[in-house]
Amino acid sequence: MFQSDPFAFVLDVDGVLTSGEFYYSKKGKILKAFGADDFDMLDELRRSIPISFITADKKGWDIVHKRLVEDCHYPLHYASGDPYERWETVQSLHPNHRIIFMGDGCKDFVCLSNATFSITTCDAMAYNQEYADYVTKRPGGQRAVAEACIAIAHRYKLETFLNHNMHLSCAQERHLENHKRYG
Repeated sequence: MFQSDPFAFVLDVDGVLTSGEFYYSKKGKILKAFGADDFDMLDELRRSIPISFITADKKGWDIVHKRLVEDCHYPLHYASGDPYERWETVQSLHPNHRIIFMGDGCKDFVCLSNATFSITTCDAMAYNQEYADYVTKRPGGQRAVAEACIAIAHRYKLETFLNHNMHLSCAQERHLENHKRYG
């Protein structure tokens, strides 16, 4: 792979987009809670780089598929729980791309250590934080992915993303200022 090869962002779902908690009934796994703002920032970032998701959760596949594929139109792939096979899957999703990877679990250390740029959450396994290039200040399911998108944009100088979101930040500041002034 060459330095000029494009980037792709691959994220593990559970513990990153969600808190990692699963909700069960007598019928089995029924719910996962996805965080706020993450998909807004992912939608902005995908204008600059391709984004894919992986999961090893077979029992929660339908829940994740509904949210990611049907609702948000992102590619979702099954990735083995074996850390080395997981990395092979991640690489195969975007051939000839430098991989930016975000994960938090005990099976993600190989992906984190081999990615061009690796990100984990502040509530990830401690050894994953040692492998990661960037550790979010927010926990999984609590806007950690939104924070990661901003970190990627700054690191790789994705001007379209930065300019658009800077405009949003200025608009938000004006709104707050007007709200304080006029109630």
